[in-house]
Amino acid sequence: MNALKVTTIISLFVFCFVATSALAEVPAAPDSINPNDHAALANYYEGLAKEVSEKLETNQQN
Repeated sequence: MNALKVTTIISLFVFCFVATSALAEVPAAPDSINPNDHAALANYYEGLAKEVSEKLETNQQN
């Protein structure tokens, strides 16, 4: 009986983790960037990552 409870809890935890990962949103690139221009896409997403990192550092200092 205990093993069944533990297995159920672990299964629910894993399912929730997978479900939330699957529903995570990635910001869409602007229409001005060609989807086949991988260098431009990389630069765009690196810029977004920098902005988020700066905001995180600012919020951590407060």
